[in-house]
Amino acid sequence: MMPMNNLFFKREKGFSTPQLTQRFSDGRLITLNALLNYERTFNEVHDFRFLAGTERIAGESMEFEAFRKYFASTAIDELFAGGDSEKNNTGSASISARLNYFGRVNYAFKQKYLAEFVWRYDGSYIFPQEKRFGFFPGVSVGWRISEEEFWKNNLALFNYFKLRDPGAKQVMTDRYLPVSLAMDITVQRKGFIHLIIPSKVKSSANCEYRIPT
Repeated sequence: MMPMNNLFFKREKGFSTPQLTQRFSDGRLITLNALLNYERTFNEVHDFRFLAGTERIAGESMEFEAFRKYFASTAIDELFAGGDSEKNNTGSASISARLNYFGRVNYAFKQKYLAEFVWRYDGSYIFPQEKRFGFFPGVSVGWRISEEEFWKNNLALFNYFKLRDPGAKQVMTDRYLPVSLAMDITVQRKGFIHLIIPSKVKSSANCEYRIPT
């Protein structure tokens, strides 16, 4: 019978010879933006608000990796001290750039009738040069019915009631987002708190209620 001691073998942990892998990465992302706001009221009934801005984003990155083995010892952990056999290296680099212009114009007549126009002029490095930029507008209108005399005289229980149609809006990033239509209804009453019931369909009515405290 073979002695039990002969069934056990001593195994080495790790690599049998010294090996070295070095990785290096570098990246930079620069963001510049500017924003302009303007508000003015004419004849106490015409309220205008104007916003315009721009944003520029530029980035670049680089990665490098090298490998060597057959080091004479572990005393010098530098690539040049390794052997030339079975060595390897690789690397990669990338750049990105985006330029966006955007704005918004709001108008309100006697704080009853509301209109908003928004726009974006976006460009991304992902798209071909001849189709790099796109213009994406959006329009919405609103009506604060609670400012009408018939409402104040008959439904003063609710001090704020507004209907708003956000209209069709498109937003461009590196991917296109779906366009949706919705109707917002906002109701407020003094001494009440919010209960918001969101909608989960594209064409819908979003209602905002307030419950007595």
